[in-house]
Formats: sequence, C-alpha cells, structure tokens
Amino acid sequence: MGGVAAGVRGPRGAGALGRAVVLVRQSALGLVLVVGAAAFYLSFERARHHDAGFDVEHLVVVGLSPTALNDTERPPLDVERVAAMEERVRHLPGVVDVAQATNMAASSWTMVVLRVRGMESLPRMRGPYISGVTPNFFRVMGLTIARGRGFNDGDGAGAARVAVVNAAMAKALWPSGDALGACLYVDRGAECTTVVGIVATEESDVRGSGPAQYYVPLVQYPLSRSGRSLVVRTRGNPERLVQPTLRIMGELFPDFARDRVGVLANEFAWEWRPWKVGLGLFGAAAGLALFLAAMGLYAVVAHGVRQREHEFGIRRALGARVPDLVRLVMAQVVALGAIGIVLGAAAAYWGARFVK
Repeated sequence: MGGVAAGVRGPRGAGALGRAVVLVRQSALGLVLVVGAAAFYLSFERARHHDAGFDVEHLVVVGLSPTALNDTERPPLDVERVAAMEERVRHLPGVVDVAQATNMAASSWTMVVLRVRGMESLPRMRGPYISGVTPNFFRVMGLTIARGRGFNDGDGAGAARVAVVNAAMAKALWPSGDALGACLYVDRGAECTTVVGIVATEESDVRGSGPAQYYVPLVQYPLSRSGRSLVVRTRGNPERLVQPTLRIMGELFPDFARDRVGVLANEFAWEWRPWKVGLGLFGAAAGLALFLAAMGLYAVVAHGVRQREHEFGIRRALGARVPDLVRLVMAQVVALGAIGIVLGAAAAYWGARFVK
C-alpha cells in the first residue's frame, strides 16, 4: 500500500504542481500571442483593402521638380516641356488618360493663406491644403464629385474663380452643409473663389479621416511654378508604364530625380509597416509559445504517467479498462488546458486596448 500511496502522491507533490503552473502559464501566454497575431492580421487586411477614396491600383505618379535645396533655389519649370511630356506619356500603350496637379495626396502638400467669407478665423483642422489641377484630374484619379461639379474647359484664366473642396473640409468649415456657393479668398487674393463642388471622400490614409483639401484650376492658380505632378491612369499593371515614362522624362528633364516616378499604390505601402511588424512579431512569438506549451504538456503528462504506473497497474488488476485510464490522464490535460485558456482569454481581453 505504501507503493500505491507514493504513486498517488507523487504527481501531486510540489514538483508536479510547479510543472502544472508552468504549463498553465505557457498555455495562457500562447493564447494571448495567438489573439494578438490574429488582431494584427485582421487589422492588416483592413489596411490593405482600405478605400482611400480613389482607385490607387492603376495610377502612376510622375514628380517633376529639380533637385534644388528649396523652392527659392529652383528655376521655374518649363511648362511647355511638361505639356510635351504629358502628350508623349498619353500615347504610351496602356495609358488611359493623364492629368496634372501641383501636388499629390499621400505625397506632398501645399498650404497658402486662406480666408472664408463670414469667418473671422478657420477652426482647427489638418490643413486645409491646396492643389492646382487640370479639369480631368478628378476623372483620372477616380474621385467622385458628391455634390456640385468638377472643373471644365470653361474655368479658364479669365473666367470666374472656382474651387472644389473635399468632404473633410466641407464638414469642418460648413457643418450645416452649405459649402456650395461659399466664397474663399485664396493666397491673400481680393477676388472671391466660389466653391462649386464637393469631393465625396474625406479619407486618404489608413488611420482614419484625411486632411482638409481643396482644389483649384491650374490655369487660374499656377501656385508652385517650380514643381508639377503628372497622374497617369493605366490599363492593367501600372508597373509596366514606369520604365517607358522614365525614358521620356530622361529625354525632356535629364536633370530631374528618377525616383519620383512610381506606382501610387506603393506610396501607401509605408503605412502598412506597423501592421507587418506587429504581425511578424506576434506570429513568431505565438508559434514559439504554442510549441513550448505543447512540449510542456507532453512532458507533464509523460512524467505523471510514469509516476502513476504502479497505480495504473493496480487499477487494471481491479478491472479498469484502458479507455478509463486514458480518460483519467486526459482529465488532467483538459483541466490544465482549460485553466490556461481562461487565464489567457482574460489576459488577451485586458491587453486588447494596447493592441488596438
């Protein structure tokens, strides 16, 4: 009987209790890391499929500006050569249309002094940023005019000055919804610039609402005379247009940097980096933790079975069947696993606020 008692007491001693505690802790940690990896994966997928408000999948952006230190050192851009490059790029195979802009979303912004009729000062907001564009810009970018209209050929240099604002700017400045017809005074100008349209989207990055932005016809507001962007809408894979566009740029603007021609979708790739890093770290740690928990579980069960061999022999002699002994062992495994899952779920719930 002493042997049986020792056999029964063995797995319940201090050593077995310590191993069980370690196993529960490893199981809980593994669950926390698995939940964290899953959260980062789901968030990463949402970031990858984030609707930026325009079709980024088929756009090539060409930045045309000399590599001087600042705007004051840059010579004025030869707009005739810009127009020549636009025309040559437009005739490349796979090109649907080409537009011009003074700066691009997710790339660079320009701010000028802005006043709004009826407001002593502007409310706090990101921006507002201005961009001079050609009339086909909204169509090429895939932007939707939710209200009003975009620009047309009638919005020339001698015509009444007009502007299109995005939804973020309309919401910030005219929360009552009366943005259309509002009067803007751009860059200390004394002439009223009338808001004629509202762009549907107000999001341009994966972290939420984008900045306030408004657009003016390029012929009415040249803005930056030392830099310009071409926006190229393509059919199929836009990567195929990068090298032909670079060759044209090298012929017309041999002194300009070549790294300013690229696919617009790649401009958003840097925003995915936190998700990629978090997913990789949590995934690797979760895999290691689950492996250690599995090895620990095997070790605890194997050691417990060895210590209870004498007890199991007596049970068999008394008529216990093998399935009964297996259930006896598995009960311990399930109990430890359940404790680990409960503790891990509680820890994951508590830590979700930091992962979020």
